Amino acid sequence: MLKSLSFFIKYFLFWVIFFLIVRFFFEIWNIEKFSSIPFLEISKTFFYGILMDMSMAGYFCVIPFLISIVFWMLNKRIPLKFISFYSYILLALSAIIAVVDIYIYKEWGTKFNDKAIEFLLDAPGEAIASTSSSPVLVSAFAILSIFGLGLLSYQLLI
Repeated sequence: MLKSLSFFIKYFLFWVIFFLIVRFFFEIWNIEKFSSIPFLEISKTFFYGILMDMSMAGYFCVIPFLISIVFWMLNKRIPLKFISFYSYILLALSAIIAVVDIYIYKEWGTKFNDKAIEFLLDAPGEAIASTSSSPVLVSAFAILSIFGLGLLSYQLLI
């Protein structure tokens, strides 16, 4: 029981750390836009953003936690392979969304939100055309970098 609790605390912390890495990556990528903002103000984004990071980490932890409860009640081991697979999928999706967020902020000056999704659904051609200025290789490298840092964090913490 304590081993399971320890696992979920580490799993939760992994996601919080991953989202901190993504925030750091976002701010480094957009350093030009933030150059006029004092360093102390920028560093506050980590302090205030940690509550959102913890919230998202909680959402990501729900499915493995519920599945583990079922397995625990059946006197079976926690399905770590499933949790790893689930985590890798979420890491990949999160890395893609993070890079999309970076480019949307760079082009539109706003973070990825419902308006960007609405624009994509209403005018997919225009949305895709607005991304044509985004270098594909740089974007792929950014996605792989974020995903790789996430995998490394996962391997070190879990």
